[in-house]
Amino acid sequence: MIRISLRQAASILALICAGLVGSAQEKLSEAGRKLAWQTLAERGDGFVIWESNRTGNWRLWRRNLDGSGLRQLSPNEKGRDHFCPHISPDGENVVYLSYPQGSHTYQAIPKGKTCPLRLITTDGTGDRVLADSARGYFEDRGAVWLDNEELIYIDGSGVTRQLNVASGKTTRLTKQGHKEYGFLLNRTKSHGVQGTPAFSVYDRKTQSILPRKGHGGCQPYFSHDGVWGFWTGGGGGPLKRIHLATGKTGNIIEKHDRRMPRGRAYLYFPMLSRCGRLFAFAASPDQHDHFKADYDIFIAASDPKTLELVGKPVRYSFDRGCDRFPDVYLTGLALRRHRGEAPYTLTLSPDLPAGTWEWHVDGRVVTQGRTLTHTFAKPGSFTVT
Repeated sequence: MIRISLRQAASILALICAGLVGSAQEKLSEAGRKLAWQTLAERGDGFVIWESNRTGNWRLWRRNLDGSGLRQLSPNEKGRDHFCPHISPDGENVVYLSYPQGSHTYQAIPKGKTCPLRLITTDGTGDRVLADSARGYFEDRGAVWLDNEELIYIDGSGVTRQLNVASGKTTRLTKQGHKEYGFLLNRTKSHGVQGTPAFSVYDRKTQSILPRKGHGGCQPYFSHDGVWGFWTGGGGGPLKRIHLATGKTGNIIEKHDRRMPRGRAYLYFPMLSRCGRLFAFAASPDQHDHFKADYDIFIAASDPKTLELVGKPVRYSFDRGCDRFPDVYLTGLALRRHRGEAPYTLTLSPDLPAGTWEWHVDGRVVTQGRTLTHTFAKPGSFTVT
């Protein structure tokens, strides 16, 4: 009932305030923003973590999907900047790189300096060093989680390694190191990338990367299941996808896409949640500079089977500093994911404790009881809670 009334209230408010300016418009914008956050949060508990220089130093920041809890996550480490955040599959930890201040992933680490790979819990506690010397792959990607205990990273000599975060044990994955950067592998260890989106094949037997011609663009990465790759396809977009097995490519969202706010649709820094149901990126008002431009963080619902957006992107940061390279986490689906052809009848009978239960479809109450039987008459993407 609360979800419905909020939607109705926002709709009425939009009609009443259509001709007003100043503080009334600001309140309307804030109401719409909160509604958008709430709608996205209905998909499950979650949060987004990103890099920001809003304090004068590059630090990791966090915000919950419902819009609450905006705060700095990583500590104020003197003489250091924090890059490359990546959240563990269970949402408990985030790894990041601690670069010497004044240096960054777009250049080789200064001679005589080191860049530790660090881990901190996603509530901001327990910060510690995982590896004394690491580096990014050229731009801000520094690790790939395999599961909640194992990850892939690039060591200080440019060798790709697998690391157990509990024991500290490492396994070498590439025979040769890279002079300045290195390669990250996807979770299935079938492909590897550097800062350019070639999505080259990884040969386990020879521990080598078999080069491929790049697609053009930058910031490549992989879906957690290892099926997809994605990247920024050019200056300001589009953000693109590739099915690694078939090589088929497509656009996830266009440069200056109509679903984006007017004047803020220059796109960079894509990232997919571990479950594939959320897609995060940053956008600026046609400003390119990756260190000084006014980028802000956006999140949209996505279909993990196709890597297509199924909702309008929602803005999560509003600072004039540079907010970039987000990673987003969403809890798993307790009722699992279901697909079918409309009209489609779904029956759910989960093991629920005694009590009165309401079933919601996209926030609307459709029935009460311990079992749901509901027919979806039209095609689309729906959330059942």
